[in-house]
Amino acid sequence: MRNYDENPIIINDYGALFLAGYYIILYSILVFVFAFSDYGLLYRIYLIALPASFLLFCLYNTYVFAPRVFKQKPSFFRFSSEQIYHIEYVYVNKVESEEKIALVKDVEKVYFCVISELDSRYGRFHFFTPYQLYKKSSIGVHFNKTRDFIRYLLVYLIFALPFKIYKLKKSGEPLWLLRKNFVIRMKNRNYFLVNCYSRDDYFELLRYFQANKIPVQDKTKFMPQAQRSAIFFEDKHEVWSDDPNDTEIPKDDWKRKMRRFFSLE
Repeated sequence: MRNYDENPIIINDYGALFLAGYYIILYSILVFVFAFSDYGLLYRIYLIALPASFLLFCLYNTYVFAPRVFKQKPSFFRFSSEQIYHIEYVYVNKVESEEKIALVKDVEKVYFCVISELDSRYGRFHFFTPYQLYKKSSIGVHFNKTRDFIRYLLVYLIFALPFKIYKLKKSGEPLWLLRKNFVIRMKNRNYFLVNCYSRDDYFELLRYFQANKIPVQDKTKFMPQAQRSAIFFEDKHEVWSDDPNDTEIPKDDWKRKMRRFFSLE
């Protein structure tokens, strides 16, 4: 049997490469709109130059800078006998690492998803189901969730899916791995999203969960969550909790209903 402390499972997190994809799409549309507008020539040049410069920055970050940083310091998951780590390298003024840690004993269940390329490969499920959240929330929450869903869908179809197909074909791996990304759900509603690019990694993780008596459900969700981005509006109930015992569901009193009605949570 494998000793996961001496020989942990390491899975690279390629989802970090697609973070700028949405902004490339957004600013490409803006450039197109401004280019065919009826504004004066100088004003049109200004309006085109501003989003175009940001678009070039996003292109550089996505295809040059981010892959270079990733190659030197790839973000990854590490599975040991008692803990699961997500180690993400980010660039602020220098390359820094951020860690999220979950105890194996706190894992509730595992299932699969198609789209795992969200803003982060970790987060927290809302205490409401998507249908309950839809029924109990305002039009603002509906709009934001729909926008996030479309954003992730576009990034997946335009950037992530072609990359994954190319990588799987190049390495001779089957395409059914596209719908076998792991959703690891913890008892406090935290989750990890793990992408597998090889059958070896896939079956190794299944053996890992079996060895730790973690139930693996044979179900696949299209997108586990329309994850909110802090850039727009971050739902505090969907933010990763460092407390594994934080399992209490807040009471749905009138104050919380009013805040949700006005899209404040």
